[in-house]
Amino acid sequence: MPKKKAKDGTDRGRNGLFDEVTPEIIELHETTDLNVTQICKTVGIHIATYFKWKNKSDEFCKAIKEGEEIRRQMLKSLAQEETVKRVQGYTVEEEETILTPNDSGKGHIKSKKITKKHIKAGDTLLMYVNNNRDPEHWKHKEHIDHSGKIETGKGLSDMTIEELNAYIDAHEKAKSLTDEGDQEA
Repeated sequence: MPKKKAKDGTDRGRNGLFDEVTPEIIELHETTDLNVTQICKTVGIHIATYFKWKNKSDEFCKAIKEGEEIRRQMLKSLAQEETVKRVQGYTVEEEETILTPNDSGKGHIKSKKITKKHIKAGDTLLMYVNNNRDPEHWKHKEHIDHSGKIETGKGLSDMTIEELNAYIDAHEKAKSLTDEGDQEA
């Protein structure tokens, strides 16, 4: 049975193709945001081949995971750098070109104006950074510790029958006044 030819027309055995594209696959996992389908198209293999190699070769599988981890760490580092830049604020230069029309219908440059603009840190970003970096001192919600007892006077179990009746009458009167106020509104 003759060897299959690769898409580029060269003869490569099964191991030859694996050995040839594996470094490129790992590099793509490390340096790009391509998904598996896109990586397979880039290196010229079928997606089923990719998963067959991944299932059969522990070394290939491990190399892919390491490549993905390298990419995650790089993105994490970039995100941290960008966060620091935004927390500190940064300066950008804006260029404005003023044109004056001429006979040809195109304008010629009359002047250029460069303006430096400072971008300050956003409040939301500052809150996010503080909440995540120092959660003990920066919280979204208040936490109130309550210990002890709230004194309300006599408890119901300590009241006499007359005191209980007076208590009930007072609450019923207050409720009826509230109900009347609701009906008038």
